[in-house]
Amino acid sequence: ELLHLSAFNSNGYGVYSLDALSGHFEALSDSMVTLILLSIGGGWTLPSDVMGGGMASSSSSSSSSGHKLMNGVRNPAGSLLALGGNGDKKGGFVAIAIILVHVGLAQWGRTFDDDFDTYHALEHPPGRCLMILRFAFGLCFVTGVGMLRSGGRCPPSLMTFLTKFAVVGLSYFASLPGISMFVGSVFPYH
Repeated sequence: ELLHLSAFNSNGYGVYSLDALSGHFEALSDSMVTLILLSIGGGWTLPSDVMGGGMASSSSSSSSSGHKLMNGVRNPAGSLLALGGNGDKKGGFVAIAIILVHVGLAQWGRTFDDDFDTYHALEHPPGRCLMILRFAFGLCFVTGVGMLRSGGRCPPSLMTFLTKFAVVGLSYFASLPGISMFVGSVFPYH
C-alpha cells in the first residue's frame, strides 16, 4: 500500500495492482489471525490430557458438532499438510475455506470501489458479509474456549489464561461488528 501511495503522490493514480495486492494481503492477514485464534481456542498446543475431559465425554449433538468443528481447526498446519496425505482432511478444508472466503471478500469488495478499505467498507455487501463472518467466528471461538474450560482437567493457571485469552480473542472478533453497529446507530449518515 505504501508503494501505491508513493506512486499516487507522483503520478496521481498510483499502481492498481499494488493497491489490490495490499488488499489481498490484508485479507490473508485477517484469515491467519482468525485461524490462529480459532486454533488456540480449540486447544492447539495443549496436551491431550488437558483437552480430554468434558469435551470427549459429552453426548449432546450440539456439543459433539462443536467438538468436531474445533478438532478441525485445532492444528491448522497439520490439517493443511494432511490434504496431500491420508490424515484427517476436515481441518485442512476448514482452513482453506477460511482463507478463500477472506480473499474472495477482498476481491468482491474491489468490484464496488478501488479503494484499499473496501474490504472493510460496511456500505457494501462484502463488508457486511465480513462483519457476519467475524461474528460467527467469534461464536466458534468462545465455544471452543468454553469447551476447553469445561473439560474438567484444566489446571487453575490454564483456566486463568483461557479466561484472559477468551476476552482478548472475543474483542478481536467483536470489534468490527460492535464498532460498525455503534457508528451506524450514533451517526446514521457517516
